Amino acid sequence: MTQNYQKQSYKECSNAQSYTGFGTGSDGVVPFVDAEEAWFWFLQAQAARYDGAKIVAGKTIYPRPCEPIDIFKVVDRLYRNRMITIDHINVLKHYGQRLMAPDVHRPREARAYTLWNEALDKIGDVLVSKGIVHNPVGFSDVDQNYTVEGTVQ
Repeated sequence: MTQNYQKQSYKECSNAQSYTGFGTGSDGVVPFVDAEEAWFWFLQAQAARYDGAKIVAGKTIYPRPCEPIDIFKVVDRLYRNRMITIDHINVLKHYGQRLMAPDVHRPREARAYTLWNEALDKIGDVLVSKGIVHNPVGFSDVDQNYTVEGTVQ
C-alpha cells in the first residue's frame, strides 16, 4: 500500500510564526528579537563555518534578514569609527562563545556586563535601522512625538 505525499513548502507547513513570537514578513524572513540574539546567531554560524559547514543563503529553518557577515560588518564599522572599543569586542566574543550574557549579580562580571550592554546597544541601533532586528514599539518611539512641554508635534 503506497501513500501519495504532497510536497509542501515551509510556509504551508508552519503557521508563519517564528519561535520569537513575531510573525514572518511577506517574504518569510524572521527578524531577530534583539541584538543579543543576532550576536549569538552570528557566533554560532561562525563556529559552524570553522567546523566546515557551508553557509548557503535561504537554506535555513528560519530565514533571516541578513547573512552572518553582515553582523560582522556592523561590528567592524562601529569599531573602526571608534563607537566601540577592543574591550567591547573581547567581552562580546568571550560571552558570546559561552552563549550567555554576563551576569550583573556576579561581582567579577560587573564590568563585562556594562561593556556587553554598551556594545549591544550600539549594535542594536544599527541592526534596527537596517531591518535585521525587530523594532518593538517602546517608550522611545512614543517620546519622539512629544516636545519638551508635552505637546504633540
